[in-house]
Amino acid sequence: MVHAVQRKYPNTFAVDFRPAAEHGDEVARYGLGTHGVVCLGLEDQTLWKYPGDDIAQQEFDQGIEQALAALQKN
Repeated sequence: MVHAVQRKYPNTFAVDFRPAAEHGDEVARYGLGTHGVVCLGLEDQTLWKYPGDDIAQQEFDQGIEQALAALQKN
């Protein structure tokens, strides 16, 4: 799903995979449990996040729309 978003919005979203075992501080800071997805703004503010990987496509799409709306406000 994240790669599809990057392809659809190449100048807006970049995908950066970070192994949770190597970035436990980020996993804890964003409240992801053991792993998840975070959309950050230009100043590293959290625009949307989802803990885990059991997200439905519709919920993921809504999160991306939320992140896009927040970016447009800035």
